[in-house]
Amino acid sequence: MLRIGWHCRCIAAVLSSYVLGTSAVLGIIGFVSRHILRRPIVSVFLLYPARREYADALAYQWHQRRFSWHPGLVGFYRQGERHGLIFGIPNLEDDVRAEQSGSCLLQLMARMEAARNRVGASRKVFAGVLPSTFARNGIENEHLAEQRHLTARAVLHALDDVLTRHGLRSDVPVLVLGGRGYIASEVLRLCNGRNVSSIDVGDLDKFRQFAADYGSGPAVVVNLTKSGALADYASAFWPGVIVLNEVYPEPSAAEIAALEDRGAVCYHIVGVEGEAWPPFPRAYRGGIPCCASLPFSPRDPIPVLISRLSRDGKLAAMEQV
Repeated sequence: MLRIGWHCRCIAAVLSSYVLGTSAVLGIIGFVSRHILRRPIVSVFLLYPARREYADALAYQWHQRRFSWHPGLVGFYRQGERHGLIFGIPNLEDDVRAEQSGSCLLQLMARMEAARNRVGASRKVFAGVLPSTFARNGIENEHLAEQRHLTARAVLHALDDVLTRHGLRSDVPVLVLGGRGYIASEVLRLCNGRNVSSIDVGDLDKFRQFAADYGSGPAVVVNLTKSGALADYASAFWPGVIVLNEVYPEPSAAEIAALEDRGAVCYHIVGVEGEAWPPFPRAYRGGIPCCASLPFSPRDPIPVLISRLSRDGKLAAMEQV
């Protein structure tokens, strides 16, 4: 039965690429949403499988090769009365980060712009490291800065919620992992009045200094680096540390076990309140990733969803901030 289910998912992916992803079908979807349903598509969102097992679970390997860097329609999402379409590519994060990927990224941006125009959406947004990689390669998108700011606001909303849950004051020490990163630098810019410091990726000496300064009490470590990074720091954690993770994909069971062995607890930012069909996988199920979220007014609170992670792979019940 598991094999049959896998084939069904892979066949659905093939149909999506060869049928739903065509320019004509996207034009029809845009026309129907605007003029018949009266619910226009506001945004198109592009994601990718961060790990090989994710890609292999959803698409045949020949399909992954054939549609490399070609977005296919894989779902849609809703926030209140606003709607967006979800597109996917089979490329992994290593493909996105590769130095030789510049021309592929440029083509990818152009293809998403074409999809945006066909469905009549007003904006296009991207998952994971795509925004920072676009920026590093000089590929502009008018919505990248807006989404970066929204994600940073969501992280700070989640941080305040974690402090409240644990009865901690706003001046508790906070360390941002990956302070020079695309999202982290915006988080730091918005951290006026907080007791916040940051370190670059892999700066273990500075992390050990933070542990020496604050290791006798509570502290929050905000992970804004990359997948798997927490394992590099886990041995220096201590009871009282609270980890807040925003990185996709979520920390592995082994990483969570290493944190719990040191007495630390870990929360994951699921995203913002909303619905997706099909639901986003694993620790993102039940919400909309921050990077896909539709805009909120600067005066409005962001309905962030966070959940506590455990080594057995189970999620505590999600709560809205």
